[in-house]
Amino acid sequence: MRVLRSKVSPEGAPDANRAGALYVVGTPIGNASDLSIRAVQVLKEADVVACEDTSVTQALLARYGCAGTLTSYAGGDRWTKAAVLVQRMTEGAAVALVVDSGMPAICDPGAALIRLAREASIPVHVVPGPSAGISALALSGFPGDACFLVGMVPAQGAERERLVREIRASTRPTVVFARPRQVRPFLKALCGACGARDVFVVSNLTTVKERCCRGPLDDVLREIEKSPLSGAITIVVAGGDETGPPLRSKRRPGGLKGPRVSGSSRGKKSRQEFVPRPRARRL
Repeated sequence: MRVLRSKVSPEGAPDANRAGALYVVGTPIGNASDLSIRAVQVLKEADVVACEDTSVTQALLARYGCAGTLTSYAGGDRWTKAAVLVQRMTEGAAVALVVDSGMPAICDPGAALIRLAREASIPVHVVPGPSAGISALALSGFPGDACFLVGMVPAQGAERERLVREIRASTRPTVVFARPRQVRPFLKALCGACGARDVFVVSNLTTVKERCCRGPLDDVLREIEKSPLSGAITIVVAGGDETGPPLRSKRRPGGLKGPRVSGSSRGKKSRQEFVPRPRARRL
């Protein structure tokens, strides 16, 4: 990727040779140290940073010494706001597109701006970053050659029931995001539909408050009922056996039963020092 050039030439006149472009930038999902070097470069040199919550993005930019111009595209008519940004890019502006956490347009806003930019023949570049769904799937230990990425648990009962039926029929892992109050009723519905299928639930990914729980649905549900989760939560449901019955959890090493529960609060490690521990412990 070329280095973004400044908006004006050293003489102070507009650079007529500068072409506008859109940069789709991934941001940290919890640990602010996960912002890439390339992302910092783009955010520093972009003319405009299009974001969800300006206060969230401003805090991230300040951490890395970026002083870009922020504009929010959250709320209201996103297509109208996207059209304004596309006009800026046709005039030569470099726009960095970010969300509060993760990759834009992946279960988050941003698709409208990307689509309009492509329709206007504006170059679109991606600056990859963390993704809660992919990170949770990797942590789960379930096969990752294919998955069903859903997004947020539906708020409506009928939509949630339809999702549960789809998960029951799926032979691939399903990745779902949930708010704390949605986790228990959603897992209860899955228990009734999917039986003893395995599930992996993680909250506060990549932070010192990260907590993981993996095992059969009913065991994980009991654990969460005893100790509710908080923060941003990602759920990965194992795929069913292609022959019909759902996959059943195997016994844990050493004859232990029930879900694995782990946290990341052991010791006094900072966010920058946090690494996954090889041995899980019950909170």
